[in-house]
Amino acid sequence: MNNKEIKDLLIINLICTILIIILSFFVSNNLYKMYERQHTEDLANMVDAIVSKYPDAESDIISRVSIKRNPAKGYELLEKYGYTYIGNTEMKTAITKSNLTTVIIGLVIMLIINVLFIKNCYRKINKIDKY
Repeated sequence: MNNKEIKDLLIINLICTILIIILSFFVSNNLYKMYERQHTEDLANMVDAIVSKYPDAESDIISRVSIKRNPAKGYELLEKYGYTYIGNTEMKTAITKSNLTTVIIGLVIMLIINVLFIKNCYRKINKIDKY
């Protein structure tokens, strides 16, 4: 490629693409950490409420919390009292939406850059044509 302008445009587009990917990763990572913090806080609140009512059973409660089980009955019990479970599908949907939004914003920025570049090229061509 001998055309300097095209090389510049390709470099700018490559940089924008890399920035979109990095930004998307950070947004996804932050959403996941936020979800994880909320989950841990909810678990801590439940454990605190149970331990404050039954302080003698603290070690038993903590050991039972750490065991992985089928939580279906727990979800049913929580839903019975108005607590809804936000599952992995909802988290994945939220992360996918945020990634899609990030990509769309990045594409719009790239489109604007390309349009400005093309306008600049046509301006130069028109300037040369005047002579």
